[in-house]
Amino acid sequence: MIKEDMHLHSNFSDGENSIEEIAQATIKLGLKQIAFTDHVRRNTKWLNKYIEEIKRIQKKYPQIKIYSGIEAKVIDLKGNIDAKKEFFKKVDLINGVFHRIPKGEEEYLSQEEILLDKRRAFELWYQAMMKLLENKNVKIIGHPGAILKRYKIKFPNWAKEKIAKKAKRFNKVFEVNKKFGVPDREFLKILKKNKVKFSYGSDSHSIEEFKKYH
Repeated sequence: MIKEDMHLHSNFSDGENSIEEIAQATIKLGLKQIAFTDHVRRNTKWLNKYIEEIKRIQKKYPQIKIYSGIEAKVIDLKGNIDAKKEFFKKVDLINGVFHRIPKGEEEYLSQEEILLDKRRAFELWYQAMMKLLENKNVKIIGHPGAILKRYKIKFPNWAKEKIAKKAKRFNKVFEVNKKFGVPDREFLKILKKNKVKFSYGSDSHSIEEFKKYH
């Protein structure tokens, strides 16, 4: 049984349950450590209250290790994410993810553009991913390859190899995401071969989901 979940969402962003409710569910499930990684943007105003609540819960439930984190999307081809610099020092970990495929600075491919030219979509995603791996503020690469899977975009092994090698070089942790089923088997094998570190994340947005994946 996996004893951790490093990707959980509370009602501070788009989750259904409070941080305390999730902590209580964690104890019932027998997990040893969790991370709250609520969605942020650069204009997010509630981060301090969020961190204060996590600290309160850490003290109240010392039998589990609780980390504070945020999830922020890639916003350009330079690997920048949608979070203020001041956020980075306030939390334990940063989860960098792709929710859309950037084509410029805060410009993204539309669904139609992706479907019309999947090769271009992959090339842009790959360019941004390689730069994301250089982002010193990002610790975990969340649901890696999920957006490619969603649009059935081919993810060649040569690209997986290059990403894995760079991930190792920059000491990135790749998330094994239960909800989206990524990385795929071949990518996981390549990451392991290159001795990339892993975390487990359910990406749960409710206690029902949380229980489902554990």
